[in-house]
Amino acid sequence: MGGMAMQRGLGGVCAGMVALALVHACCASILQFEVQPNSKRCISQDVEKHTLMVLNYESSLNPGVHVSIKDPEMMEFHRANDIQSGKHGFSSHQVGLYEYCFENTRMSSEEIARIKFDLKTGVDAKDYSEVIKVKHLKPMDLELLQMIDHLDAINKDFEYVQAREEAMRNTNESSNFRAQWFSVASIVWLICMGVWQTWHLMNFFRSKKIF
Repeated sequence: MGGMAMQRGLGGVCAGMVALALVHACCASILQFEVQPNSKRCISQDVEKHTLMVLNYESSLNPGVHVSIKDPEMMEFHRANDIQSGKHGFSSHQVGLYEYCFENTRMSSEEIARIKFDLKTGVDAKDYSEVIKVKHLKPMDLELLQMIDHLDAINKDFEYVQAREEAMRNTNESSNFRAQWFSVASIVWLICMGVWQTWHLMNFFRSKKIF
């Protein structure tokens, strides 16, 4: 009975990991939005270092919109002007928020840019065509390889979240420690000020021979 329960438990864990991998694989960041004339709209995403990202975009206007990408330090490293559709891939060089901006420079109120924005990151952005050619993979082998990559990506996501939580916890502990010492220092300062004021008043009264 114990062995059967353990097998069921392992089966449940494996099923959960497969389900997570399938969710990770199926969830694509596809957005559709409008950019009003003479305005800009930006979308940001928090990613890890060395994460592959592929951006596909399409505008209803022709000539299209100005597209720019900025790193976490708000340094622009990609820009394309008057583009109706395009594709750009890159690997993140540092952790943080990457910003994707679409600017509509038209002045007429009727020239609204309708943007279709498709962002794939990590395993979802990986091109398996070369892997299939080199390793001669069958469809089932390819699905298994993709599932393994997705599980690895999920594991890295968990590690990234844990690292961020630990960093935030260390920051909170450091802030609490400083706040405690500030409170203690404030109390000591108030006590010293009270003693000094009392001593000063006593000397004043003595000099006036009040008591």
